[in-house]
Amino acid sequence: MCNPATREWRALPDTQRGPDKFFYTTKLAFDPSWSPYFYVFNFQHDRFLDGFVRGVSQVEMFSSCQWTWFVDDFWDPENDEIVVSARPHVFLGNFLHVRTSERGFLVLEDLETLGIGIPPGRGTVKSPLQKFDSIVDRYGCLGQSSGILHYAAPEKDGCTILVWSYDACDADRWTVKHRLSMRDAFGRDDFVHYDEVGWDWFCDYLISAIDLEKDLLFLFDYEAEKLLSYGISTGRLNEIQGGRHCYRYYVACYSKLPAPEPGIHDDEDIM
Repeated sequence: MCNPATREWRALPDTQRGPDKFFYTTKLAFDPSWSPYFYVFNFQHDRFLDGFVRGVSQVEMFSSCQWTWFVDDFWDPENDEIVVSARPHVFLGNFLHVRTSERGFLVLEDLETLGIGIPPGRGTVKSPLQKFDSIVDRYGCLGQSSGILHYAAPEKDGCTILVWSYDACDADRWTVKHRLSMRDAFGRDDFVHYDEVGWDWFCDYLISAIDLEKDLLFLFDYEAEKLLSYGISTGRLNEIQGGRHCYRYYVACYSKLPAPEPGIHDDEDIM
């Protein structure tokens, strides 16, 4: 666990990972405005020799409150809809929201129960793109603003990005908040490409992050190999950095990690 802003880090206890036949996706849940504790999740998927990944078979869960790992193995690996994506996740109001491979989101509820050794509850939220092609949905990106979950994804021609907000009290749940013209921003309309058989769909840009409080979207332009910011109000693009990298959006937190409970992990490295 590392805080880039303070350059503080802590080594977590080792996990009991299985053989190479498993594939892991790791997520961090931390919001100092809600709790000083952080949580780490290793979603374990079965992986076959051809590289195909099945559904989640178990989840290793770490709580900094107890400074230990818990294992939740009450998962059905045959449920291929629960394959956790490496796309951005959101920790919001004690709920962890992660993208899955099948047009939806897995929600782990009430993470504070890990502090007493009880795995969190779980649920699912349907993507606003349920009625569209799931290939488009894999380019979507979760975000949050003012305590509300948001989701952004391109339309099938790539010329427009839609931004939805989620309302758990509303029957339809998702409401379109913004329609952002990529045609105007890039000055072209040829964003989408297909493979030779016309099956797989590719878009020239990827939504890397959403920050509605700063009125920004962050995009990676595959053609120019540049990270860009897009002003939601202005409709203008600005270059941030060149180069093909795996970019992660990070909101700096300058508060130090809480002091460990006496005797919980005296043998761990703390910097």
